[in-house]
Amino acid sequence: GASGMPKSKISTYAKEHCKFELSPADVEKIAADLCNSQETIPKESFHKLKLAIGICREVEASRKRLEEKKKKEAALAEERARLQEELAKLQESLSKVEAEVQHVMEGASSLDNKMNGENPPTDAEIDSETEKLESTIKGLKDTVFESCKTVSKLVQGSDPTLQPLARLEGTKVEIKARQHNLKLDQVSLSTEKIKEAKAKRAAQVAAQAETPDATSADAAAADAAPSEDAKMADAEASSPLAAAAEAVAAPVAAAMEAVTGAVASVMAGLTQSSEEKKE
Repeated sequence: GASGMPKSKISTYAKEHCKFELSPADVEKIAADLCNSQETIPKESFHKLKLAIGICREVEASRKRLEEKKKKEAALAEERARLQEELAKLQESLSKVEAEVQHVMEGASSLDNKMNGENPPTDAEIDSETEKLESTIKGLKDTVFESCKTVSKLVQGSDPTLQPLARLEGTKVEIKARQHNLKLDQVSLSTEKIKEAKAKRAAQVAAQAETPDATSADAAAADAAPSEDAKMADAEASSPLAAAAEAVAAPVAAAMEAVTGAVASVMAGLTQSSEEKKE
């Protein structure tokens, strides 16, 4: 109006000219500061009205920013707590794995000692023990792999402000996981060596079963060899007896040569097989 703006129009004016909705408290404050006794804002105070509305708008914007900041901080605190809880679970899981890794290492060491002892285990016992070790190693390696995979997901999925923390804690988990894997690889290598030793032992037993004992062969040769007296007797014997002696001696010599060749062939095969496995 010509005389000014009534108090009742302050809110409408703010919406139309300033694109801002004043709260009832803001309207009362502006009216108290600018209205005259007739509860009207004079025209000469309109610039003050616009300034007051601008201040109210900035105060409201600041309040909303603060509220959003608090919400974000609360969300970050919640995510940080969740992240730390997940990482703590992984650490606990790897601690359990560590105890099992130690148990497996002791089992492999014990089996290796038995192999070199006075009463080595049978092939069936070795197979049973190595199968258990290999099964346990596979399960532990799977657990370690899943732990590393979970760490990667946690880091990638965390808020950018929490990623430094996630990477730091995740690195601790990954280092422990690598240590476990190295120990498990050592146990796997020990298990393979035990299996190779078992195979070598089986081959030696098979070779001994197929080849006459060297001591028996030497004894047989000694028995077959004529003594000095026998030689003299043979010299004095008739020619048919000498021919018969020669006929017996020739097959014995051939058998001994065949035995020696067979032993050499078997030993060469064992050496080649061992070298191939090592490669």
